[in-house]
Amino acid sequence: MKSVALAFHSQSRLDLTRTLAPLFIPSSFRLVPAISTPSDLSCNKCDAYFVHSKCALNPKVWDGKDLEGVPEEDDMIDDGEPFERIAEGIILHPFHSHQLQLEIFRDYDEKKYCRGCALPIYEGQFYSCMELECHYILHKSCAEAPRMKRYPLFPHPLTLKVATTHDSGRGHFCCSECGRDGNGFFYEYRKEQKIFRLDLRCASIMEPYEYQGHQHPLFLPWYTEEKTPCQVCKYKSYNSKLICMECDYSICLRCATFPYKARYKHDSHFLTICDGKEANDQPDWCEVSECKIVKKPGYNKNMQNVEKRFYKCNDCCTTLHTDCLFGGDMYMKPGETENDYLSFGVYSFEDRDFNWIDAGALLNSSLSRPICVRCMCRCPFPIFFKLKGNGRIYCSVYCLGFAR
Repeated sequence: MKSVALAFHSQSRLDLTRTLAPLFIPSSFRLVPAISTPSDLSCNKCDAYFVHSKCALNPKVWDGKDLEGVPEEDDMIDDGEPFERIAEGIILHPFHSHQLQLEIFRDYDEKKYCRGCALPIYEGQFYSCMELECHYILHKSCAEAPRMKRYPLFPHPLTLKVATTHDSGRGHFCCSECGRDGNGFFYEYRKEQKIFRLDLRCASIMEPYEYQGHQHPLFLPWYTEEKTPCQVCKYKSYNSKLICMECDYSICLRCATFPYKARYKHDSHFLTICDGKEANDQPDWCEVSECKIVKKPGYNKNMQNVEKRFYKCNDCCTTLHTDCLFGGDMYMKPGETENDYLSFGVYSFEDRDFNWIDAGALLNSSLSRPICVRCMCRCPFPIFFKLKGNGRIYCSVYCLGFAR
């Protein structure tokens, strides 16, 4: 092994070191002062960038190929614009059949969701379908998502896909890093039984990562030998986390990918995300659930101790739990029609197998919120799920997993 391409250093290949020199080597958790040896790998285009050979050969970042003698141009991913440009400000995206026109955000509408990331349009530019009866919209950044890209903690290039029910698709996906379900755009690598998927927000994480909730740049360690807690939600897991080399700060990708700013239909200002520890001694109340915003941690569905986060408007003191603002399934957008069904696998203990059920994701915008037949509570989230056939209502993908 003399020349390799690594996921976390996509600028150029790394070759075997030929000289001894003092350096800083990026180890699995932090920059380690060391002396390079002939068995280390170095980048001939970067200044003093070396990697231990043991770290470089980790299957999480190396695809197992020795590229000695292979032209370096073969590593480059340059597939041009991800859409066809029809005219100035008008495009044809491969995931939609109509032309899209570039517009500038004016008024917030909680019923409009980006068909790429499934989040609302808050500000900036976006593309909107030019057909009068079609409400397809995309954030400008989502429309410009490259058709192929690399992720620092996966050795193979990923291809942009859209969740669909065509060609045996289920109409939704699960992100391999944050674990969220989604039904918009995602990146995928598929070979035989190996499938790796990323939602658009997780796929956008590159090193160094500038997280607005922390003063230092963050990095992705690739060794997860033991469960470590996220310092934001307190949940312990083997999942990937962003860590700070200046202090002991770490945050899981699920927490890091929450939008830092968001809008609420009954507040004209932006709300910013806050950690549970920022709750006041005289607690605020969530506008949706009408429950207190408290410091005391709670428990998630895996019965692990976690700390709830919330959004707050500093001008109006409006507060909402993250789930109440975005829903338990943040990347699930409502269907364009009531007949847009998604297929979900539900385990049957009687059959000892998975049964597939069809359900539509609907906007929860009526005056009276429907009741979930599983938890017997009114659906508090922006969307709910309605089964095809019997019309039973479920408030989340989690409750839908108990459908019969």
